[in-house]
Amino acid sequence: RREAVLVVPAPQVQQHLLPVLQDNPRARTLQHRPYSVVSYAWSTKYQQSNQWALETLALAMEPTTVRNRAQAQAWLQFKGYEPTTLHIGPLTRLGARTTRANVAFDDHPNDKRFSDRIETITVDSVMAWMQRTQLGSPPVILAASGG
Repeated sequence: RREAVLVVPAPQVQQHLLPVLQDNPRARTLQHRPYSVVSYAWSTKYQQSNQWALETLALAMEPTTVRNRAQAQAWLQFKGYEPTTLHIGPLTRLGARTTRANVAFDDHPNDKRFSDRIETITVDSVMAWMQRTQLGSPPVILAASGG
């Protein structure tokens, strides 16, 4: 589906996040290459944009204890973040990996990957977590089309 959605961070989150986002070097602190659209939520080998956003949120919320991606991920786990599990079979994984430069699965634990469970950070899981933890407003759908 194609949707434009909005989640407004809670006021206390805004207070922590705004200074980080206004400071470009600080905002890029946890930015990492290489990129994989399906990077494993709890690995630091690859990163995708939703993952960067959540890890940067952790950095903003805990500036004295979160200094790297592993610490940001630990904070997210402590706060109850749960990635989306995509069910992607081996032929689809192989096809995606060989035809797309930005797809990699080798950061996923073998037991999950070989049982076709790819745990990655999606907009849906971020929105659900932010609402569940009261870090953000309920999602507002701004526009939707087909799907």
